[in-house]
Parts: sequence; C-alpha cells; structure tokens
Amino acid sequence: MEHNDMPLTRAVMYLFNVENCTLSWALTSRKNPHKQEVIDFKHYFGEEVNGEILYSKKKIDTFLEEHISFEQFVELIKDFASERNKKINAIKEKCNLIGINYVSFGNRLNYTFLLKNDVDILLEYIKRVNKQPNKLYTGDEIVQELGLGRDKKEKLFEEYNIVPFITLKIDKYFHEEQLLYLKKIQQDLLHKIKQHYYTYADIKELTGGRRQLTPKLMEDQDEILYPFPVICKIKGEDYDYTYNETLISKQPVQDWIQKIKDDMKKAETFDKYLHSNPYQAYLELIDYFGIKFSDTSEFTRFHWMDFVRRSINKANQEEKKFKSTIILFVNITDLLSKFCHQKDIFKFSTKAILLGLFEEAVPLGWQLRLFSFIFNLTEVCRQAGISKLGYDIKDIPNPKHKIGVQDKTIYTIDEFFQLLDFVKNIPLHKEKAIEAAQKEMRGEKPIINYANMWTYATILLNNAWRSDDVLAFPKLPESFFPHISLEWLKENELSQDDTIFIADYYRGLPYRHGKTNAKRYFTISDELMQPFAYAVLISTVIQREMHPLSDRLFALVHKHSIYTYNHNAFFQSFDSEGNFIFRGLKTNRTLMSYMVSVVGQLTKRNPVELVKFLRSHSDIEITNIYLEVPPDKVDEISEHLFSLDNFGFVYDSATTLLFQKDKEDKSKQLHQVALLKEQYTIEKLEGLAGFLNCIYEERNIVSDIINEMPIEELKLKHTLLKLGLSPSKSEDFQCLVGEENCPFGTRACEGCALNVPNIHTLSSINHRIHYKLSEFERFFETTPLEGEKTRLANQLFIERELLKFAIQKFGRERVDRFITGGIDGINQRFSRIPGFKEYLTIEERDVFQ
Repeated sequence: MEHNDMPLTRAVMYLFNVENCTLSWALTSRKNPHKQEVIDFKHYFGEEVNGEILYSKKKIDTFLEEHISFEQFVELIKDFASERNKKINAIKEKCNLIGINYVSFGNRLNYTFLLKNDVDILLEYIKRVNKQPNKLYTGDEIVQELGLGRDKKEKLFEEYNIVPFITLKIDKYFHEEQLLYLKKIQQDLLHKIKQHYYTYADIKELTGGRRQLTPKLMEDQDEILYPFPVICKIKGEDYDYTYNETLISKQPVQDWIQKIKDDMKKAETFDKYLHSNPYQAYLELIDYFGIKFSDTSEFTRFHWMDFVRRSINKANQEEKKFKSTIILFVNITDLLSKFCHQKDIFKFSTKAILLGLFEEAVPLGWQLRLFSFIFNLTEVCRQAGISKLGYDIKDIPNPKHKIGVQDKTIYTIDEFFQLLDFVKNIPLHKEKAIEAAQKEMRGEKPIINYANMWTYATILLNNAWRSDDVLAFPKLPESFFPHISLEWLKENELSQDDTIFIADYYRGLPYRHGKTNAKRYFTISDELMQPFAYAVLISTVIQREMHPLSDRLFALVHKHSIYTYNHNAFFQSFDSEGNFIFRGLKTNRTLMSYMVSVVGQLTKRNPVELVKFLRSHSDIEITNIYLEVPPDKVDEISEHLFSLDNFGFVYDSATTLLFQKDKEDKSKQLHQVALLKEQYTIEKLEGLAGFLNCIYEERNIVSDIINEMPIEELKLKHTLLKLGLSPSKSEDFQCLVGEENCPFGTRACEGCALNVPNIHTLSSINHRIHYKLSEFERFFETTPLEGEKTRLANQLFIERELLKFAIQKFGRERVDRFITGGIDGINQRFSRIPGFKEYLTIEERDVFQ
C-alpha cells in the first residue's frame, strides 16, 4: 500500500480532521455498500489497488483545496443570519433553490461541502434575503442603473451576453461586476460617439436645418450609417440619445459639408467669370482650394499655367462642358503641384513620372492633358538650352493608346517573390503601420491607412479575391486581445500561438464570393501568417478606437486610396525595376496563372476548370493566361497557394502509404487485397452505405483500395487532394474518388468513409456537432422508435469522429478555438445526454482527450 492510499475509516478521519471515525456508514460500509454516502465517498476519493478499494490522500487534499464545509460557510454569515438560517437544512434549501450542488457525507455542518467557486453566489444571495449590503441586482435594477428603459433589457442582455448570476423560479439576479462591465462599455461608447459620430439632429444643426443626407454622400464610403447602440440610448446633461436610431460617421459628413461649400464657390466663380474671363475662373478656384506650386518648381509652374491658359482660351464648348474642363485643369494642377513640390518636372526620371502621373489610378482624361503638356515642355526645354532631362519622352507611352485597352498582364515570378519578401518584412511595416496609426488616432492629417494596406496586400497574395470582397473583411471580435495597444505591439513580438489563433479565426469564418455568391475559403500561407496577424491587430486597434461601431477591419476614408495615396505610402520603399504598381485584379490573374501552371505540372491534366472551382472565381479570365512556373519553384508556389491542411482517415492513409509503399514487400499485401476484392469492390460499397454501423468495415475497404492503387495513381490522388482539386458533393469536404465518381448517390458526405476534411471543415464541424447534440437532446427521449434512437446516436458519433481526427491533426488547443463553447463544453454536453452508448452500433472510443 502506498502512503498516498488509505482504507475508508482512515480516509474519513483525514477528511474531517478527527481522531476517531464515528460515522455509521463508514463503519458498516461492507454491509451497506449501496448507501449513498459510501458511493459518493468512493466516487470522489476511491481507487482500485490490487483488487481492493483504497482512498487517495492526494484526491482528498485536492477536494479540500476546492471546497469549504457548511461549518466554515456559517462563519461568513454568522453576524447577520438568523439561527434558523445557520442550520444545515436551511443552507441546503438555499443551495437547492439557486441551483448550487453540495456534497454531503453526513447530516452535520462539517460533513457537508460546497465548491469555493459557489461561495460568492450563496453568500450574496443570503445577504440579499437578509437585506444586507450585497452585490446582486435584478434585471430591472441593472437597466435603471444604466439609465435605460425596461424595454431595452432583453436586447441589452442578449447583445452583451449577460447571463444571470443566480436564477430562481420567480426572479433572476445579476452580479455587480456585470453592471460595472456594462457601465464601462457605456462610458467608452458615449465618449467615442461624441468623438467620431453625428446624429441626425447634429447634422440638422450643422446645416441650419436646410440639408439632409443624400445618396451621393455614401458613394465612395465603405460604411457611414450605423445602428445606434442600445446601451447608449440614454439622456445626459448635454445630450439626449433616448430615441436615436442611427449614427453617422463624422469624417464623411464633414467632407460632404465641405463639398457643399466648394460647389457653392464654384457656382459663384462661374457666374462671375465663365463668359468674360474663364482663365480667371480657373485662377480663382486654385486659390480657393489652396493649390500652389513650390518655389523649387517655378519653371514648371510658369509653363503649366501658360499651357492651361492657352487650352482654356481656345476651348469652344457648351457651358456645362466648359465648366468641366476648368474643374479638370484645377484637379490636374493639384496633382502636378504636389508631384513637383521638391523640384521641376524635367528633373524627374521616366520611372518617377510614369508612377506619379500616368499610373492606373490617374484618370485617363488627366493623363491625356499631362502627356500633351510634357510633350510640349520637352521642346520648350530644348529651345531653352536645357539638354539634360531626367526623363526620355520616347519612353513615356501616349495614353491615347490606353483607350479601350484592358490590362491582362501578370507579375513575373521574380516580381512575385520580390513582392512576397517585401510584404513579409515585419520590422519595416510594423514600425510604419504603428506610426501611421498613432498619427491617425491623434487626429493628424493626412490619414494614411498603412496597416489596412498591409492587410490588403497579404490577403491578395494568397486569395484571388475581388477588392470589394477584401475590403468587407470582418474585424476581430471585441473579446479577442481586449487589452492590445499600439504601445504593446511596438515593444513586443507576437507569439506563434497568437499568430495561429488569428489565422485560424479567419480560416473558420464563412465567406461568399461577392459576385457569384459561391462559398469560398480564406487561405493564408505560413510565410505570410505573422505579417497578416500584425497587420490585423494594428488595424483592429485603430477600428476599436476610431470606428467602434464598424464590423469591418478596413477603415479606408476612400476606397480608391488603395490605388493612390495608401498604395504609394505602402510601396514607397519597394525596390523594383521598372514601374511597379500593385493591383488586385493583376494579382488575381497572377495567382490564377500560377495555379494553372502548378496544377498542370503536378497532375498532367487540364487544370483550368479545376482551378476555377477551387477559387470560386469564374469571372477571372484565365484561359488565355499562361506562365510556366520554373520546375525549381513549383513546390514553393504550391506550398504558398494550396494551404489546406487535410486530415482524416483517407488522407492520412494515402500519405502514410506514399512514404512506405516503395519499401514494402507487396506479395502478402496483394494476396490479401485479391481476397478482399472478391467480397468488396468499390461498387459493393453502395450496398453498405445505408448501414452506419459498418463505418469501420468501410474504412478497411477504403484502406485496401488505397493499398491496391499503383503508386503513380496514388501520387496523383494525393496531389489532387493536397491542391484541393478533388471535390465532393459537400462544400465542406473533398473526396477520394471525386464527386463525379461517387458510388453512394444521395448519401451525406460527412458520414462517408471516402471524405477528406481539411482545416476549413472545422467551422462546419462546429455547427454540425452542436446541431446533432441539440437534435439528440430534443428527440432521443421522446421518440418511441428504436431505429430513430440508433440513427441519432450514430450520426452524433460520426461528428465526434471528425472532431477526433481534427484534434489528432492540429492539437486540442488549436481545434478548441473553432468550437463554440470549446471542447470542454462539448464534453459537458455529451456527459449530460442519456443512453448514448446503449444505442451506439458503432464501436465507441475516447475522442476528446
């Protein structure tokens, strides 16, 4: 006998710290083994040692660390509770009333225990009953403390997941900490509402009641209108939000009001000068908008103003077009003056001019005027004796050739890898993103959304998504990294666990193609995972501070900034030969082209339709795009673009066999397969499909089918699965034989031995296992049909099997993040359901270890 193990009477003496054992149930336990106290004591402390039940000192010590006796609890209430309420039965009544479990080994205070975690619940309730100061509030008291009406209670509690601290038949009580939590949220939101949002009443006051919001205000905004937070519908000293339903972002409204002023100035200027002196109208407007050239670009200013004067004076247009022409020159002057703020235009290189004045984001009409100006200026420079120009006019293409032409180019392999290296440069981008974020949060202008641009680039380098779909990317929940700050990120590095946590959160979300509505998945390669995590966290800090009501990660003031100032700020230090411009559509074409090449080389099949299926991106034309990925880059590109993390019986079996097959003696194996084939062919699997209790037999057959495959065929199957190109009937799985060759008809893929799940399957497993548990809980006890009970048990088991394989592949902690309530919550639900094993016709195994 180990020192840790004791017989019953000694264990009783040790638990209750007494010299002698006087409890009758302990002294007569051999005669009365079914007495409840004996059963409970054995449950908590018993261990079988060499066929004998002994009791563990270690378990008793742990129990005493986690529990207190009723006798100890009475010491906490002795100053205000009546003598009756200090009795054991009275305390038990209170426990039963509020749903607290206790452990009783006898009818005395020192023989009955409750968890220390439950002490606060019971103590506060007894204080409340005895009208003592306590930390409990009813729901009505909570909303009253917050200044809200009772009609807001249910919506408030649902939105912030406020559950009762104590639930009685007639009432529910909440804890003071929950009230303090809600008050902090309320105070923070009220502060941010005043900083960053207007109400309609505010806008009416700003415009003197004359103007309302128009659809044009929202044309270039991702988000502008937000539902008013229920928790803030209160009345304060200088505000009344009681009946507000909508909040409006301040910045777009301020821009809109400024635009109204600008339009009024334009109208006034045109009325005064359009017909008498149109060039003067131009001069008035550039002065009004504060547009001017620097002293270091006086040569450019003189010749540009002369070019504009001559162009306007010789224009012969109707009034509306004439106004547009003048505004066009005002806008171009703004662009040109900013471009030349340090030096004259003739000192710039060809590359700089192409990037700054002729990039895709510059409207074609502007480019045509600028090209005409630079072309003429080149001759002026020659005549003025300026022979050494920074640019060569012959290398600047006339933009008129762009009219009606669509760019269908892709990035070269070298450009793509150079781009990857640039985007994953964490020290560079982390510092710049934090600096830009700090400026934005201090209210400094101009706003550069550096972290958003970093996020945008990392997403597009892995996912062939439309820009609008990327910009709709959701932000992290408030409960994730609640205390993260720019200061912390500046001084610390993200752990690998935190990086994977962020990537897995986004992998697990459902996404839809914005144009086709097809289901799609978010992919992130290992090399971009940490840059993505940093970019997301910095963007999250900005959103929580500046746009707390938004559910998106991106907070671009203007969508087109991904082509202009945000693009230029992010790629400013990108060292590339030639005129490099990062574009979403071009990146999509590049990814699709690389996938076509990789899939073609690895599978020797026509990959175009398969790649379209994989990316749910049928609106990208790829049939005329071709680039041969060099053989030495195929594996690297494949790992980057196809990060599915398959798991499960079929994939694990195929992977294992690929590494072992060449080394095995096949004679015995082939003989066994031949015998099995006589009984089970792929067609005969259809006969087994209706019997869920044959799942392991089916797996054995599938294993033999895999064993029988020639190695080249097996390699092809394995490659197709790795690339995500072997679809099943379900969007959540792949299939060993493929959807077209499915032998099971309408059978659900999740219950099929041929399915191959991957990391994206985890989110659907979460939904299904909770659904199957709920279905079991609702119908198992009520159905009189034994077959229905068996069906419910077997379907639940199938989901447990999938979860087991996922845990084996990724580890419990990582899978836990995909499961609502965690794996412990699933285990608790399983522990409460009756009769599961009794009706299970599939072999039961431990799953969630």
